Amino acid sequence: MKKKVPFIGLALLMVLSLLLTACKPETIIETVEVPGETIIETVEVEVPSGGEMVTIVARCRAKPPTEDWRCNNLLFAVAAVNADLEAAGDTRRVMVETIQDNTDFGDIMQEFALSYEDGKAPDILLTGHEFIGTEATAGRIIALDDMLGDYPE
Repeated sequence: MKKKVPFIGLALLMVLSLLLTACKPETIIETVEVPGETIIETVEVEVPSGGEMVTIVARCRAKPPTEDWRCNNLLFAVAAVNADLEAAGDTRRVMVETIQDNTDFGDIMQEFALSYEDGKAPDILLTGHEFIGTEATAGRIIALDDMLGDYPE
């Protein structure tokens, strides 16, 4: 009987520790998204005398600092595009205005549809693939395939 007491005591200790562990309050990690401000950035460039400024507006859903490249990549390209235009003797210059925030895609698409009907839609819209069919059917976006031959580079 004496040999069973330490074994029973050890078993009882293990069961009690399991029960106490199970009674511990559960830790829940919850991610709360705090709506931020809409970030609007513009890259301005000089236009040669008699030249034309082409302004491109891009609307992107982006959660800074990890997703802001979605529109920022367009801003980074402005200098190269304008250098190419200048090298080709073209007097046009490109300016890009980006609008990016972390608004839900559904809200962005509603904003796009309404602004399109009003003639104020952005030139470039970053959207999810699930919206492409609806927007194409509605005639709010176009395929660029036929234009690719005009730009062999």
